[in-house]
Amino acid sequence: FQYYFGDINLPKDKFLQEKVKEDEGFVPLEVLLTFNRLKELSPDAEVIAAAIKKSDSGLIEVSIDNKKIRRSPEKPLPENTKEHREELTKRTVYCKGFPEDGTFDPIKSFLENYGPVDSLYLRRNGQTFKGSVFVTFKGVPDAEKFLGTETVKYGDKELIKLSKNDYYKKKTEEKRKSKLEKEEAAKAETAKEFQEVRAGAILNLEGFGEGISREDVRNFFEDFAKVSWVDYNPGDPKGQVRFSEENQAQVALDKAKEANGGKLEINGTVLEGRVFEGKIIAYLGD
Repeated sequence: FQYYFGDINLPKDKFLQEKVKEDEGFVPLEVLLTFNRLKELSPDAEVIAAAIKKSDSGLIEVSIDNKKIRRSPEKPLPENTKEHREELTKRTVYCKGFPEDGTFDPIKSFLENYGPVDSLYLRRNGQTFKGSVFVTFKGVPDAEKFLGTETVKYGDKELIKLSKNDYYKKKTEEKRKSKLEKEEAAKAETAKEFQEVRAGAILNLEGFGEGISREDVRNFFEDFAKVSWVDYNPGDPKGQVRFSEENQAQVALDKAKEANGGKLEINGTVLEGRVFEGKIIAYLGD
């Protein structure tokens, strides 16, 4: 109950925020006992009310009829100032290495060996516990003492400990590096799509007529050398064929003419072929 009405949980608990507005801050115990963690303590509201009255923290106040509780008006929530947020951050530690089947109470009890715990947040991926927490200690010295402890083990596993500030700095740096890696990968992928065409690998063609497709051109020259790419749109008078290997344009041209009685003929159309002499940068993407 101290946790639910505490400085950290109450300001961000929308459900409780609505409830405390209804009855001068009082919330019925029967409502609170719908919370699974509280129900596990005891399903009996009278027992809970009696236990709260014995607490010397003074944070929780019980109604006269023992059926409702509220945060004591004498201990209002701290103002949400910059100073308060900074102090809260200094008291908060990121801690990783707990088992994924770990639960709130055992982890909180373990951490309380290192100092009074004000709040504990189990980080989850959906419903699955990620094995890491944010723990807020009662005071900055408690957090600093925990961070300064050389080795902290939960069971047989050593825990990773970082101040909240250091954790977010680390995540920011990881995101920066990840972004750079993605950018470099994108550049490398783009570089693959552009390359200098090997010398003597391009054959310029002229004289196209009707009834010749890009596939017709590719299939025709594939019989003489490996074709990498065909630049031709049906209806255009000119086109190009790029071969995979250096100096294969002349080889393919000679073989094609030899196979067709000295002519370069595709689907009944005689073309003029000339090897492009020089180097160009070609885009190889879609």
